[in-house]
Amino acid sequence: MSDSQVSTIDDAVESPKKRTKSEPIAASKSGRYMVTIFSSGDPGGADAVFVSPGPEAVYIPRDTPCEVSAAVVDGLKNAVMTSYEPDQSGKPVERSRQRFAFSAVPA
Repeated sequence: MSDSQVSTIDDAVESPKKRTKSEPIAASKSGRYMVTIFSSGDPGGADAVFVSPGPEAVYIPRDTPCEVSAAVVDGLKNAVMTSYEPDQSGKPVERSRQRFAFSAVPA
């Protein structure tokens, strides 16, 4: 078996505050965050998300608040999908978007 650690789930957690795209995630004094990764309509959009920043590896269930480290939050912020779509002249235009819709609040 691997030495990976699964995040803990706290059923008594309040719903995280929604943040706007321009609002940065607040720093946590403890280095821990409550993260909720929301389901999507994509294939596998209800499956748990595997995040492995460095030596730490966790599966985060969708739509369930979980306590994770700051490194996991950084991994989620850095997960970006890039696609190319033609503009009006037919030239490809790069479009980047977050891979996962999620919220993170200091624990």
